[in-house]
Amino acid sequence: MDKKRYIVFSLILSFGLILGMWQYLKTFDAVFALAVNPGHSWGLMECNSNICVDTSTNKLGIGTISPETNLHVVGGFKVGSHTNCDSSTGAWTFSSAFSVLEPTADSHVATKGYTDSLMEYVESFLDCSEGVTDIRDGNWYPAILIGDQCWMAKNLAYLPYVYAPTTYSDVNPYYYVYGYSGTNVGAARATQNYNIYGVLYNWKAATTACPSGWHLPTDAEQYTLENYLSTGECLASRTSWSCDPAGALLKEGGGSGFNAQKGGMVSGSFRNLGSYGYFWSATSYPYLRIIGSNTTVCRDGQAPRIGFSVRCVKD
Repeated sequence: MDKKRYIVFSLILSFGLILGMWQYLKTFDAVFALAVNPGHSWGLMECNSNICVDTSTNKLGIGTISPETNLHVVGGFKVGSHTNCDSSTGAWTFSSAFSVLEPTADSHVATKGYTDSLMEYVESFLDCSEGVTDIRDGNWYPAILIGDQCWMAKNLAYLPYVYAPTTYSDVNPYYYVYGYSGTNVGAARATQNYNIYGVLYNWKAATTACPSGWHLPTDAEQYTLENYLSTGECLASRTSWSCDPAGALLKEGGGSGFNAQKGGMVSGSFRNLGSYGYFWSATSYPYLRIIGSNTTVCRDGQAPRIGFSVRCVKD
Protein backbone atom coordinates (compact mmCIF):
# COMPACT_ATOMS: atom_id res chain seq x y z
CA MET A 1 0.00 0.00 0.00
CA ASP A 2 1.58 3.35 -1.03
CA LYS A 3 1.81 6.34 1.31
CA LYS A 4 -1.21 8.25 -0.09
CA ARG A 5 -3.53 5.26 0.09
CA TYR A 6 -2.26 4.39 3.58
CA ILE A 7 -3.02 7.90 4.89
CA VAL A 8 -6.52 7.89 3.35
CA PHE A 9 -7.18 4.46 4.85
CA SER A 10 -5.95 5.65 8.26
CA LEU A 11 -8.20 8.72 8.20
CA ILE A 12 -11.24 6.58 7.38
CA LEU A 13 -10.28 4.10 10.08
CA SER A 14 -9.92 6.91 12.63
CA PHE A 15 -13.61 7.81 12.37
CA GLY A 16 -14.49 4.26 13.32
CA LEU A 17 -12.02 4.29 16.19
CA ILE A 18 -13.50 7.48 17.59
CA LEU A 19 -16.73 5.58 18.22
CA GLY A 20 -14.82 3.14 20.37
CA MET A 21 -12.72 5.65 22.25
CA TRP A 22 -15.16 5.94 25.13
CA GLN A 23 -13.06 3.22 26.73
CA TYR A 24 -10.44 5.85 27.45
CA LEU A 25 -12.34 7.08 30.48
CA LYS A 26 -10.26 8.90 33.04
CA THR A 27 -10.42 9.58 36.72
CA PHE A 28 -9.85 13.26 37.42
CA ASP A 29 -8.76 14.92 40.69
CA ALA A 30 -10.45 18.28 40.99
CA VAL A 31 -12.09 20.86 43.19
CA PHE A 32 -15.74 21.19 42.13
CA ALA A 33 -18.05 24.02 43.23
CA LEU A 34 -21.81 24.12 42.73
CA ALA A 35 -23.84 27.28 43.43
CA VAL A 36 -27.15 26.42 45.12
CA ASN A 37 -29.14 29.58 45.77
CA PRO A 38 -26.85 31.86 47.85
CA GLY A 39 -28.10 32.71 51.31
CA HIS A 40 -30.78 30.02 51.39
CA SER A 41 -30.97 27.74 54.42
CA TRP A 42 -31.69 24.24 53.19
CA GLY A 43 -34.12 21.99 55.02
CA LEU A 44 -34.04 18.23 55.47
CA MET A 45 -35.11 17.58 51.87
CA GLU A 46 -35.69 20.37 49.41
CA CYS A 47 -35.94 20.19 45.63
CA ASN A 48 -36.61 22.56 42.81
CA SER A 49 -36.77 21.82 39.10
CA ASN A 50 -33.00 21.41 38.85
CA ILE A 51 -31.48 20.69 42.27
CA CYS A 52 -32.41 18.36 45.09
CA VAL A 53 -30.69 18.42 48.50
CA ASP A 54 -31.07 15.81 51.23
CA THR A 55 -29.19 17.16 54.24
CA SER A 56 -29.86 14.05 56.33
CA THR A 57 -27.66 11.94 54.04
CA ASN A 58 -25.51 14.71 52.52
CA LYS A 59 -26.80 13.88 49.05
CA LEU A 60 -27.07 16.51 46.37
CA GLY A 61 -28.52 15.95 42.91
CA ILE A 62 -29.09 17.79 39.66
CA GLY A 63 -31.89 16.60 37.42
CA THR A 64 -33.09 14.03 39.95
CA ILE A 65 -35.24 13.93 43.09
CA SER A 66 -33.41 10.92 44.52
CA PRO A 67 -29.64 11.52 44.29
CA GLU A 68 -27.50 8.41 44.49
CA THR A 69 -24.30 9.95 45.85
CA ASN A 70 -23.14 13.21 47.34
CA LEU A 71 -23.49 14.82 43.94
CA HIS A 72 -25.48 13.04 41.25
CA VAL A 73 -25.85 14.65 37.85
CA VAL A 74 -28.30 12.74 35.69
CA GLY A 75 -26.64 11.78 32.41
CA GLY A 76 -23.30 13.17 33.43
CA PHE A 77 -20.93 12.37 36.25
CA LYS A 78 -20.83 11.58 39.95
CA VAL A 79 -18.62 13.17 42.57
CA GLY A 80 -17.33 11.73 45.83
CA SER A 81 -17.59 13.25 49.30
CA HIS A 82 -18.03 17.01 49.58
CA THR A 83 -16.42 19.19 52.21
CA ASN A 84 -18.83 21.94 53.25
CA CYS A 85 -21.43 24.36 51.95
CA ASP A 86 -20.47 28.02 52.11
CA SER A 87 -23.56 29.65 53.65
CA SER A 88 -22.72 33.06 52.21
CA THR A 89 -22.40 31.88 48.62
CA GLY A 90 -24.35 28.62 48.59
CA ALA A 91 -21.36 26.85 47.02
CA TRP A 92 -20.74 23.20 47.81
CA THR A 93 -17.02 22.36 47.44
CA PHE A 94 -15.88 18.84 46.55
CA SER A 95 -12.21 17.98 47.01
CA SER A 96 -12.11 14.23 46.39
CA ALA A 97 -11.56 12.51 43.04
CA PHE A 98 -14.51 11.99 40.75
CA SER A 99 -14.95 9.53 37.89
CA VAL A 100 -16.39 10.44 34.52
CA LEU A 101 -19.06 7.98 33.46
CA GLU A 102 -19.32 6.73 29.91
CA PRO A 103 -21.61 9.02 27.87
CA THR A 104 -24.19 6.82 26.17
CA ALA A 105 -26.83 9.25 24.90
CA ASP A 106 -26.99 12.62 23.15
CA SER A 107 -28.31 14.25 26.35
CA HIS A 108 -25.36 13.09 28.45
CA VAL A 109 -22.70 15.61 29.40
CA ALA A 110 -18.98 15.18 29.86
CA THR A 111 -16.38 17.27 31.64
CA LYS A 112 -13.84 19.41 29.81
CA GLY A 113 -11.15 17.08 31.10
CA TYR A 114 -12.90 14.11 29.51
CA THR A 115 -13.32 15.74 26.11
CA ASP A 116 -9.81 17.21 26.19
CA SER A 117 -8.41 13.75 26.88
CA LEU A 118 -10.44 12.25 24.06
CA MET A 119 -9.39 14.91 21.56
CA GLU A 120 -5.76 14.59 22.60
CA TYR A 121 -5.92 10.89 21.78
CA VAL A 122 -7.61 11.54 18.43
CA GLU A 123 -4.96 14.12 17.50
CA SER A 124 -2.18 11.74 18.54
CA PHE A 125 -3.72 8.97 16.44
CA LEU A 126 -3.99 11.16 13.34
CA ASP A 127 -0.47 12.52 13.82
CA CYS A 128 0.95 9.03 14.21
CA SER A 129 -0.99 7.60 11.25
CA GLU A 130 0.87 9.91 8.87
CA GLY A 131 3.96 7.75 9.31
CA VAL A 132 7.46 9.12 8.74
CA THR A 133 9.81 9.62 5.83
CA ASP A 134 13.47 9.11 6.68
CA ILE A 135 15.21 12.08 5.01
CA ARG A 136 18.50 10.19 5.06
CA ASP A 137 17.43 7.75 2.35
CA GLY A 138 13.83 8.58 1.40
CA ASN A 139 12.33 5.43 2.96
CA TRP A 140 8.78 5.92 4.25
CA TYR A 141 7.46 3.99 7.24
CA PRO A 142 3.82 3.54 8.25
CA ALA A 143 3.16 4.02 11.95
CA ILE A 144 0.55 2.91 14.45
CA LEU A 145 -0.59 4.31 17.80
CA ILE A 146 -0.77 1.53 20.41
CA GLY A 147 -1.82 2.86 23.78
CA ASP A 148 0.09 6.12 24.14
CA GLN A 149 3.05 4.99 22.02
CA CYS A 150 3.55 5.70 18.32
CA TRP A 151 5.48 2.82 16.70
CA MET A 152 6.85 2.27 13.23
CA ALA A 153 4.78 -0.47 11.60
CA LYS A 154 7.67 -1.74 9.49
CA ASN A 155 11.23 -2.87 10.24
CA LEU A 156 13.84 -0.14 9.94
CA ALA A 157 15.82 -0.21 6.68
CA TYR A 158 18.44 2.52 7.17
CA LEU A 159 21.62 1.16 5.56
CA PRO A 160 24.70 3.43 5.45
CA TYR A 161 27.06 0.45 5.15
CA VAL A 162 26.68 -3.30 4.73
CA TYR A 163 28.90 -6.16 5.88
CA ALA A 164 29.21 -9.88 5.31
CA PRO A 165 27.76 -12.10 8.05
CA THR A 166 31.20 -13.43 8.95
CA THR A 167 32.41 -9.99 10.11
CA TYR A 168 31.18 -8.54 13.38
CA SER A 169 32.01 -6.29 16.33
CA ASP A 170 30.81 -5.67 19.86
CA VAL A 171 31.89 -2.01 19.86
CA ASN A 172 31.62 -0.70 16.29
CA PRO A 173 28.37 -0.35 14.28
CA TYR A 174 27.68 -3.14 11.81
CA TYR A 175 24.79 -3.47 9.34
CA TYR A 176 23.54 -6.56 7.50
CA VAL A 177 20.91 -7.56 4.97
CA TYR A 178 19.66 -11.11 5.34
CA GLY A 179 21.17 -13.42 2.70
CA TYR A 180 23.56 -10.79 1.31
CA SER A 181 27.29 -11.43 1.79
CA GLY A 182 28.80 -8.49 -0.09
CA THR A 183 29.65 -4.90 0.86
CA ASN A 184 27.83 -2.93 -1.86
CA VAL A 185 25.01 -0.88 -0.32
CA GLY A 186 23.19 -0.41 -3.64
CA ALA A 187 23.22 -4.14 -4.36
CA ALA A 188 22.03 -4.93 -0.84
CA ARG A 189 19.16 -2.44 -1.13
CA ALA A 190 18.05 -4.09 -4.36
CA THR A 191 17.47 -7.46 -2.70
CA GLN A 192 14.01 -8.76 -1.86
CA ASN A 193 14.92 -9.40 1.75
CA TYR A 194 15.96 -5.77 2.25
CA ASN A 195 12.67 -4.49 0.88
CA ILE A 196 10.58 -6.90 2.94
CA TYR A 197 12.49 -7.31 6.21
CA GLY A 198 14.72 -4.24 6.38
CA VAL A 199 18.18 -4.27 7.96
CA LEU A 200 19.78 -6.31 10.74
CA TYR A 201 21.86 -4.19 13.14
CA ASN A 202 24.35 -5.07 15.82
CA TRP A 203 23.50 -3.27 19.06
CA LYS A 204 25.95 -0.41 18.54
CA ALA A 205 24.41 0.36 15.14
CA ALA A 206 20.87 -0.07 16.47
CA THR A 207 21.30 2.59 19.17
CA THR A 208 21.80 5.34 16.58
CA ALA A 209 19.85 3.96 13.61
CA CYS A 210 16.43 5.62 14.10
CA PRO A 211 15.65 8.86 12.23
CA SER A 212 15.30 12.24 13.91
CA GLY A 213 12.22 12.44 16.14
CA TRP A 214 12.28 8.68 16.76
CA HIS A 215 14.44 6.43 18.92
CA LEU A 216 15.30 2.85 19.72
CA PRO A 217 12.87 1.83 22.48
CA THR A 218 14.14 1.10 25.95
CA ASP A 219 13.44 -2.21 27.65
CA ALA A 220 10.75 -0.39 29.67
CA GLU A 221 9.11 0.99 26.52
CA GLN A 222 9.00 -2.47 24.97
CA TYR A 223 7.41 -3.75 28.18
CA THR A 224 4.79 -0.97 28.04
CA LEU A 225 3.83 -2.17 24.56
CA GLU A 226 3.56 -5.88 25.37
CA ASN A 227 1.87 -5.27 28.71
CA TYR A 228 -0.74 -3.03 27.04
CA LEU A 229 -1.67 -5.92 24.72
CA SER A 230 -1.47 -8.63 27.36
CA THR A 231 -4.36 -10.15 29.27
CA GLY A 232 -2.29 -12.75 31.08
CA GLU A 233 0.79 -12.62 33.30
CA CYS A 234 3.34 -10.16 31.94
CA LEU A 235 6.45 -9.69 34.08
CA ALA A 236 8.78 -6.81 33.25
CA SER A 237 11.99 -8.44 34.53
CA ARG A 238 11.55 -11.91 33.03
CA THR A 239 13.92 -13.67 30.63
CA SER A 240 11.30 -15.98 29.18
CA TRP A 241 8.16 -16.15 27.05
CA SER A 242 5.19 -14.35 28.60
CA CYS A 243 2.54 -11.63 28.09
CA ASP A 244 -0.08 -13.70 26.27
CA PRO A 245 -1.61 -12.84 23.77
CA ALA A 246 0.70 -9.92 22.93
CA GLY A 247 2.83 -12.13 20.69
CA ALA A 248 -0.16 -12.99 18.51
CA LEU A 249 -1.30 -9.36 18.33
CA LEU A 250 2.15 -7.98 17.46
CA LYS A 251 2.96 -10.31 14.56
CA GLU A 252 1.98 -9.54 10.97
CA GLY A 253 -1.80 -9.50 10.61
CA GLY A 254 -2.19 -9.89 14.37
CA GLY A 255 -4.62 -7.05 14.86
CA SER A 256 -2.52 -4.48 16.74
CA GLY A 257 -1.15 -2.90 13.56
CA PHE A 258 2.45 -3.43 14.70
CA ASN A 259 2.97 -6.12 12.02
CA ALA A 260 6.22 -7.53 13.39
CA GLN A 261 8.16 -8.91 10.43
CA LYS A 262 10.21 -11.99 11.27
CA GLY A 263 13.50 -10.86 9.80
CA GLY A 264 15.67 -13.50 11.44
CA MET A 265 19.14 -12.77 12.84
CA VAL A 266 22.82 -12.87 11.96
CA SER A 267 25.66 -14.26 14.07
CA GLY A 268 28.35 -15.61 11.80
CA SER A 269 25.59 -16.78 9.47
CA PHE A 270 21.99 -15.82 8.76
CA ARG A 271 19.26 -17.74 10.63
CA ASN A 272 15.53 -18.01 11.25
CA LEU A 273 14.15 -15.77 8.50
CA GLY A 274 10.35 -16.01 8.57
CA SER A 275 10.37 -17.94 11.86
CA TYR A 276 11.42 -15.34 14.42
CA GLY A 277 11.55 -11.58 14.68
CA TYR A 278 14.19 -10.18 17.04
CA PHE A 279 13.97 -6.53 18.09
CA TRP A 280 16.70 -4.67 19.96
CA SER A 281 16.04 -2.38 22.91
CA ALA A 282 18.28 0.52 23.95
CA THR A 283 18.77 -0.92 27.45
CA SER A 284 22.18 -2.38 28.10
CA TYR A 285 22.61 -6.06 28.69
CA PRO A 286 21.53 -5.58 25.90
CA TYR A 287 17.90 -6.70 26.00
CA LEU A 288 15.58 -7.50 23.11
CA ARG A 289 12.15 -8.94 22.36
CA ILE A 290 11.54 -12.08 20.30
CA ILE A 291 8.32 -12.88 18.44
CA GLY A 292 7.79 -16.36 17.06
CA SER A 293 4.90 -18.65 16.21
CA ASN A 294 3.17 -18.67 19.61
CA THR A 295 1.01 -16.03 21.31
CA THR A 296 3.59 -14.79 23.82
CA VAL A 297 6.68 -12.57 23.67
CA CYS A 298 10.18 -13.48 24.83
CA ARG A 299 12.40 -10.99 26.68
CA ASP A 300 16.05 -11.97 26.46
CA GLY A 301 19.58 -10.61 26.48
CA GLN A 302 22.18 -11.31 23.80
CA ALA A 303 25.72 -10.39 22.80
CA PRO A 304 25.86 -6.91 21.21
CA ARG A 305 27.67 -8.21 18.11
CA ILE A 306 24.59 -10.16 16.94
CA GLY A 307 22.44 -8.59 14.24
CA PHE A 308 18.74 -8.09 14.95
CA SER A 309 15.90 -5.95 13.59
CA VAL A 310 14.91 -2.50 14.84
CA ARG A 311 11.50 -0.94 15.41
CA CYS A 312 11.62 2.75 16.30
CA VAL A 313 9.19 4.54 18.62
CA LYS A 314 8.35 8.22 18.35
CA ASP A 315 9.93 10.67 20.80
